[in-house]
Amino acid sequence: MDIVDLWCNLEKVTVIYPDDMSFGRAKIWISMFNLGKNRLNATNMAACYAQNGASKIITANSKDFEIFEVFKLVDYK
Repeated sequence: MDIVDLWCNLEKVTVIYPDDMSFGRAKIWISMFNLGKNRLNATNMAACYAQNGASKIITANSKDFEIFEVFKLVDYK
């Protein structure tokens, strides 16, 4: 939780939260791409990012997001 607090308190970080629109997008993607329960969290995060205008994601696991084809993915290494 200390790491979460650190990131949430940085001036350049905007914390975003799911809403009805992002949840609707997640449900569409789950159905469209025939995703299972193991993909619920990543799909909900991706929908929330997309709903809030994110176009690039820095991630340690780009495979979680590449199926959606809406983000530029940067590997975190």
